[in-house]
Amino acid sequence: MRKFLLLLLALTLLLAACAAQETPEPSEPPSSPASSSSHEESSVLVSSQEEVSAESSLPAEEDPPEEVPPLTMTQVSTITDNFLNVSDFKDFLAGGEKYALIPGLKEGIVPQGMGRHPVTGYVYISAYFTTENTPSVILVLDEKGSFVAEYHMYKEDGTPYTGHMGGVCVTEEYLYFSGPGVGDYYGIGEIALADLPKKGAHDVTFTSVVPLPIHASYLFYDQGNLWAGTFYLSGSYDMGKYFNQKVKTSAGASYGGFAAMFPVDENGRLTVPEGSDYAVPTLTLATVDKVQGFTCRDGKVTLSVSYGRNNNSTLYFHSIDPEKATATYTADGKTYPMIVLDDTNRVKKVTAMGMTEGITLDEKGNVLILFESGAQKYYNAKNPTDCVWRFPFPEE
Repeated sequence: MRKFLLLLLALTLLLAACAAQETPEPSEPPSSPASSSSHEESSVLVSSQEEVSAESSLPAEEDPPEEVPPLTMTQVSTITDNFLNVSDFKDFLAGGEKYALIPGLKEGIVPQGMGRHPVTGYVYISAYFTTENTPSVILVLDEKGSFVAEYHMYKEDGTPYTGHMGGVCVTEEYLYFSGPGVGDYYGIGEIALADLPKKGAHDVTFTSVVPLPIHASYLFYDQGNLWAGTFYLSGSYDMGKYFNQKVKTSAGASYGGFAAMFPVDENGRLTVPEGSDYAVPTLTLATVDKVQGFTCRDGKVTLSVSYGRNNNSTLYFHSIDPEKATATYTADGKTYPMIVLDDTNRVKKVTAMGMTEGITLDEKGNVLILFESGAQKYYNAKNPTDCVWRFPFPEE
């Protein structure tokens, strides 16, 4: 019995010693194959998430931008100023400054009208070519005066529109230019600005013409009113059936020029009232002859008056109250309020270099003045310039 107990004790001690040898020292547990595999899978998962995150941060696929047709004309100087010391222009040069080079002169355009968009500040210049069957154009300057777009004009039947395009103006949503007549009436072409690309050279077809009772030699738009007016030169131009009378001034002078004001709708569109054959003006102004351009804002009126490549131009500045028209004008059985722009309301007149054309206003009410004297057609013009100029409305 005693031997059996001793044997059992020895066996127990032996088993305890074996167990002690198999148990490792306390330390950080070793990685098992299972835990290593789990870590690798976690790393792969994180990498996959990073890739997905990177891909999701990329912009969604979009259609490639449309290619902008390059401009076919340039905006470069073509004239050397030779008028800087001419005493006739002292006041004009003292108050005026160059605004931008007129594009297209090198390519043969003859500048005519000019309008400025009331929001974007883009300036639109209308012009024609002397070469046969070359479409007239509208050239666009951005708000900094850089040349950005050109529109070559075509009629609905696909033939080039080669008219002088004497006037151009832009409302909030529409562009208007001196266009072909409609039946017995004069007309102005109409194009939605949304249909005109903002950059590059484009052929543009116009399909809409608004009939007017007045010959639109020039156009201007501001504050909900579109103005159209006549260039009158006795015996030289047809004034149509209605605005073809003479008006006497208080000093006894005889005026043959007129400007008419047409209200537009909330989108800046000129419409023909129901029951009428043409757009109907709400106010008329009698002007001196040979007016090439016109502006009116807050009762301040400017006229660009010129004729002939060897003659100086004149800028006439007037101050009027459109609510206090003291005269009337009757045409086609309709009577309109009228104001005569004469010495009684003239603020100042300033002599400028020859061949001023369309004028418009910048955002501060300064007058922007277009000249056609830099055109190749008038290579021998007296005192030419190749720029649009800016001149402030004189202090009253």
